[in-house]
Amino acid sequence: MVDDGSAALTIGQALQIAVKAQREGKLDQAAGIYGQILSHDPDNGDALHLLGTLEMGRGRLEAAEQFLRRAVEAHPEVPAFKASLAKTLYLTGRTDEGLRHAARALADAPDNPGIREVANLLLRTEPALDLLELADPLVPIQASAAPEPGKCQVIGMAVGYAVPALRAFVRSLREVYAGPVHLFIDDNAAVQAFLDAHHINWSLVTASSAHPVLSRFALYRSFIETLDEDVRILLTDVSDVIFQGHPFQFSGDEPLVGVLEDPSVSLGACPWNSDWLRTHFGVTMLTRLSARRISCIGTIFGSRAGLKDYLTQLCLSAATLPVPAIYGLDTAIHNVLLHHRTVPGTAVLENGWPVATVQHMAQSAIEARDGGIRLADGRLPLIVHQYNRRQSMLDLVKARYQG
Repeated sequence: MVDDGSAALTIGQALQIAVKAQREGKLDQAAGIYGQILSHDPDNGDALHLLGTLEMGRGRLEAAEQFLRRAVEAHPEVPAFKASLAKTLYLTGRTDEGLRHAARALADAPDNPGIREVANLLLRTEPALDLLELADPLVPIQASAAPEPGKCQVIGMAVGYAVPALRAFVRSLREVYAGPVHLFIDDNAAVQAFLDAHHINWSLVTASSAHPVLSRFALYRSFIETLDEDVRILLTDVSDVIFQGHPFQFSGDEPLVGVLEDPSVSLGACPWNSDWLRTHFGVTMLTRLSARRISCIGTIFGSRAGLKDYLTQLCLSAATLPVPAIYGLDTAIHNVLLHHRTVPGTAVLENGWPVATVQHMAQSAIEARDGGIRLADGRLPLIVHQYNRRQSMLDLVKARYQG
């Protein structure tokens, strides 16, 4: 109960009075009531958030940050708390940390107008995509076999998958790579036990309105911040990826390394990619990129710094879009970022080796034979993505890994 000087009130009633006072400009009165609420309920998210925004509004940014951090820590499932903390950090000059919280808020609630407004505010500190000049066409780097880097990390999202959907990915990876792997999963005891048995680290993704298409990249960015500066990282799809060799044993240490799809189909010629670009960016962007190569977002390599920059831009670019449909949004933004080279040092690998993305490859270019998925010259790609698009490959994978 809270005492307003005349009667004992419930916390809900006290909040209503405080919000009314705040709207009428009676800030000291409102702050006093919020303080009383917090003395009774120190983790009350509404009181912490409202008091934080009140202090931000009158320029007391240090106090605002203190209350808003408490709100986010006590209630990480509430996107608005993260967005308000992001704005406070931006106002204190800590744009990079603010971007992290804005990206998480946007991933949780991509259609919330207030959160999109905050994300747009912070995004203006980055180059606006529509003001960038299109870079020259990306020339694939010539990758060759190379020693394993000193530090490696594989990261993926496995929310919604049961154990059978993970067997091929996990078992094939552990046949060729003993290094650290981190998957984001939902609360499934069988999946947790399976990953533990294969020494795969995992984190639970709490239920929210967030769509995995966006939320995974915000989660990746937060996780990457915990890694060492000199680590090489692979961000990968899970359900349609297998490994036939150590995923990092190839040359190429650029900050961001995307993977091209088969050169026979461009962004404009592919019915899926052209539709995603048109839907999310409009006809002008589709026309601009129509002749450019497709890059698949399912496998991306990079350094800690390069991927952190890339993931920030990817998450916050969504704030500038109308988001009429989630599907394909990530792939559309990925191709826009790569072809505009918004991350310094962006590079791409030619399709086939070390990564084969199967969708548009000719039947004769990649086949399931001799116990593996092989290129026409007999080489085994280190990573095969979209193997489930070919029945012969799917049969091989099931026979080898699903038993």
